[in-house]
Amino acid sequence: MFKLILFLLVALGAALYFPASRVVVLDVGEPVLNPVMEWSTKGEMRKIARDLETYERSWESLPGRDGWSRWLETKYTTDDGKTDSWGNDYALKVWPDSFAVVSAGVDGQMGTQDDLKTARERVAARRR
Repeated sequence: MFKLILFLLVALGAALYFPASRVVVLDVGEPVLNPVMEWSTKGEMRKIARDLETYERSWESLPGRDGWSRWLETKYTTDDGKTDSWGNDYALKVWPDSFAVVSAGVDGQMGTQDDLKTARERVAARRR
């Protein structure tokens, strides 16, 4: 059984390596890959939200519009945390009492039904 699984993983890796077969493999595997990618993105977004809570406790504010990308670059030196599983940049939405880390989801378009969002109450709002 182990050899079969190993063979399938090697075959999948080889198929993804070649651009012509990559499209076919990704299309066929989409029903399996998208839930895994969504799960991974949600976990990453929860980590970013926790890091933002820590940042707000320390600096008594959240990164602004201009500072959001810079904060991600500084906080996450690898690609993990900078973009979602589909390669889209994360967005930060801030309200007086809460904030949300948002992913554009599978289609890469913000404001559509497949967007993913992790919302948290702001640290300052909890102090009131």
